[in-house]
Amino acid sequence: MKLVFVGVLSLSVSVAFAQGTFAIRNNDRVLFYGDSITSTSKYTNFVETFILTRYPKLKVTYFNAGVSGDTVYGGKSGTIDQRLARDFFSFRPTVFTIMLGMNDGERRGYDAALFASYKSGYEKMIADIKRKTPTARGWLIQPSAYDDFTRPPVVPGGYNSVLVKYGQWSAQLAERSGYGTVDFNRPVVNLMRKGWMTDQGRSHDLVPDRIHPSLGAHATMAWSLLTEWGATGQISTTEVDSPTETATGVNVSFRKLKSTSTGVSWESLEGSLPFPLDRNEPTIDFAIRLTNLDRAMNVQTVKVAGLRPGRYRLKIDGREIGQWTGAALGLGVNIGNLSTPMADQAETVARMTFERNVIQNMWWRNIKIRYEGMPGEGMSDAIAGVKGLENDCLIQQRLAAQPRWHRFEVEKV
Repeated sequence: MKLVFVGVLSLSVSVAFAQGTFAIRNNDRVLFYGDSITSTSKYTNFVETFILTRYPKLKVTYFNAGVSGDTVYGGKSGTIDQRLARDFFSFRPTVFTIMLGMNDGERRGYDAALFASYKSGYEKMIADIKRKTPTARGWLIQPSAYDDFTRPPVVPGGYNSVLVKYGQWSAQLAERSGYGTVDFNRPVVNLMRKGWMTDQGRSHDLVPDRIHPSLGAHATMAWSLLTEWGATGQISTTEVDSPTETATGVNVSFRKLKSTSTGVSWESLEGSLPFPLDRNEPTIDFAIRLTNLDRAMNVQTVKVAGLRPGRYRLKIDGREIGQWTGAALGLGVNIGNLSTPMADQAETVARMTFERNVIQNMWWRNIKIRYEGMPGEGMSDAIAGVKGLENDCLIQQRLAAQPRWHRFEVEKV
């Protein structure tokens, strides 16, 4: 879809790319279930922040039900029946993901009995979920990678080969059950292999204890899930023709377009924000260098035709974003990964996502699970109070993610 702007009249029509192709819908309740890799809230935070910034009109709630050490039979916070009743069904998810297997294989070589136990436990778990939440849309995530690639394997054949076998079977279970599947193993393996060939020292940091992925690996995993859901890397496309003072765009509205002898200016309202990837975090920076992840996730094209030969600076809200030749601007430049006011806003959303998850863990992990069964009304009152704080944070998250008008100026240097 495109919007055409002519002259200096103000238009406030919002044109967004179609969200019907994205798996997550308005008012969805998304539950992430798994072991410690899920409980760290890293890939889940990335997913939540991406949806908030790329699809800001969607109202979605999230619940992270990851527990360290968990298996298809449950673990330290309860049996699988207790876990499902308290941590899955009570949330009433419309969408869920499950990632289990890292602990089920017990970090040893392939064991047929352990594999059979994993299969029977997972099948029972999925049967319960199908029976009690028949309309929920699910994705079974194939277990993330064990590092047999930047370090010598600790068991014959490597433990990751066991996880691959578990993951391939879980994909078959997903297909039989009418669910989707996402492979978290291969992207992280590819990352480690590229890292080893590029910088052996830094490659160890991608999965530092062999089990728990770094932030850079979690970002890669998040993008795998998002692309499986149909997410787009496109933020917006702006095409301005300076001589005729016209503009077209995808997921953007325009107003106050004006050409001068030295450039052109306009105001625009993009329908989405960039996804914030903190390149000051070493493993995120390394992952970006290895995969160009930021270019895949953030495409915000600005194209300005009809400029005279020379070099031009682009300013947004008075801040210089970069300099390009008129010819380069005529072809189009990607500002999605640059330091812009929109990127600053997205970083605020990411910080609020982190805080919301801290609050959720406070009432669920630190109160509900820890003091389960305590008599009296104090626990329920405490949970209600902290849930109210989480809801306040969620409202502020959504407000912070709403795009704003910005002034663009392209002027000759």
